[in-house]
Amino acid sequence: TLVTLNILKTQILDQGAQAIALALLSNTSLKVLDLRGNCVEEPGAQQFIHVLRNNTV
Repeated sequence: TLVTLNILKTQILDQGAQAIALALLSNTSLKVLDLRGNCVEEPGAQQFIHVLRNNTV
């Protein structure tokens, strides 16, 4: 079971962030997601906001 996912300083851009956010829709065990040091801007961040608002994780 995946509980923590650290993806630090891996040059993830908005497209990668969107893919991660979509994958989180089906994840019910992740508690910590650390994306520090990446290049996620508003479009990618909006995907996470949508997922967090619609997910009970």
